[in-house]
Amino acid sequence: MTAPANAVTISPAEVERDPLPVGDLRLPPWARTVLEYINQAGSAGDVVSLTVEEHSLTPAQMAAEIGVSRASIQRRITAGQIACKRVGNRYRIPVHEVERFRAKFVQELAATLADDF
Repeated sequence: MTAPANAVTISPAEVERDPLPVGDLRLPPWARTVLEYINQAGSAGDVVSLTVEEHSLTPAQMAAEIGVSRASIQRRITAGQIACKRVGNRYRIPVHEVERFRAKFVQELAATLADDF
């Protein structure tokens, strides 16, 4: 099985051969926890896989964040104005897309209201 592009797989043999020097490094607590976990799992003969997940929002969460209705976000997704991924039958919108859309939305709103100011 091939690991996805956003994953790293560490075999038990690699950990046995070259254990991580947790005690010798000045690390923040979260990094020390990760290294200790890798050492323990590898010593137990387990394969360790590290993956990256892109932080995303649901359409309802994005709507609440921007201050519009969920239906409005849904219409924009359908129209291709908001890039998203499907997870099963649900949409997930990457946070960077939320920020891009918010900036564009504010610009459009400002342009619409410019004559009133």
